[in-house]
Formats: sequence, C-alpha cells, structure tokens
Amino acid sequence: MVGRTRRSPSTPLSASFLCLLHGRSWLSLGFFLADPWLKLLGLTTQTPKGVAVARFLQASLIVIGILAVAKLCGEDLASLYIRRGRLRLGVSVGLIAAAACLVLTLLQPAVRALGTARLMSLAPWIVFFSISGAFMEELLFRGLFLGRYEPLIGKWPAILSTALAFTLAHMQVTYAPNGLWKFLLVLFGFSIAWGWLMQKTESLWGSVLFHAGADLLIILPVFISFGAA
Repeated sequence: MVGRTRRSPSTPLSASFLCLLHGRSWLSLGFFLADPWLKLLGLTTQTPKGVAVARFLQASLIVIGILAVAKLCGEDLASLYIRRGRLRLGVSVGLIAAAACLVLTLLQPAVRALGTARLMSLAPWIVFFSISGAFMEELLFRGLFLGRYEPLIGKWPAILSTALAFTLAHMQVTYAPNGLWKFLLVLFGFSIAWGWLMQKTESLWGSVLFHAGADLLIILPVFISFGAA
C-alpha cells in the first residue's frame, strides 16, 4: 500500500529475551497461583468454567508481565504487533479460518453427540479460554520476535524459527487425541500460517482469531470429557 511504512523495533533482541524470560516466570507463577484463586472463586480445574478462568488468569499475568518489561525497555505496543495494521484483512482471514476450524470441530463424533443445549452452555467458557490463550501465545511467541528476527535472518526463516519454537513448547501436551507427533506436525503448519498472517497484516489480531479457532479443535473435546459443568 502506498504510503504505508513498516515500523521496525527500536531495541535489540535482548529486550525480547527479557520479555520472554519474564513471561515464562509469570507463566510458572500463574500455574502456582491459579488454584488458590480458583478456590477463592469456588472453582476447580475439573470443570470447563474453572479451566477457562484459570487460563484467563495465567494469560493475564503473562501479558501484563511482557507489557511491563517491554515498557521498561523502551518498547511500544506497535513493536509487539499490537497495532491496527491491515485490520480488515487480518480480521477477515482470521474469522474465515476460525469458522473453518469451528466446522471441523462440530464434525467430530463426540461433539456431534453432545446436543445443542450442552454445546451452548459450554460456548462462553470455550470462547473465554480460546481468546485469552490465543492472545497470550501470539504475543509471547510471535509478537515479541517476528519483527526482530526478520531484519536479521529474513521473512521466512523468522516465520519458521518462531513456528518451531512454538511447536517445541507443546512437546509435553497430554491432550493430543491422534498421537503426539501428528499433533505437533499439524501445530507446526498452523504456526507457520499464524506467523505469515501476522507479518502480512502487520498486526496480531488476525493471528489471534485464527489461533483461537484452531484451539476449538482441542479444547471442546476436552471440555466434553469433564461431563456436566
């Protein structure tokens, strides 16, 4: 687009690593504090509502930590891809991709057997979980690094390296229904798409929506396994 300039981060990679380390610290703290907070609210991680609230609390701590450290390092929100960018394109692609993921989720046998009433009762907690987690992970794994890697190693190496880091961070998951390696392969493909979309639209909003939709493929069957909330 004529007249559009891409803003480059004004600080070196060290600021990103500080934010990443801080985010990891807050992640550990979030897991430690989740149970007491949930007990205070009368919730447990054995219900969809409890899992969704725990995810929101953990994601909030990480995001707040990253933004605080970024501010101390002289960063602004635009350098983390928290900006308007090509908003219409990002939101359009993100919503279309999320809708496609939703259709694939609803075609799963366990979901089809659930019933409309039960599905609607889970919907608020599914959205709450998916959006909060997607925003946190897109900020932590891509918003921090894509704009800093690209001038050093190029566009596609930056996308692939952040996608690999994100995929390896999910090596210990226990919710892969079709096997861990198949899950990681699919996740790597999704991660490449999210990185490409973030760079293409110069913001993280489209990637967040796409990511939240992809999370439906996993979290809805997990929520179903809890039984009645």
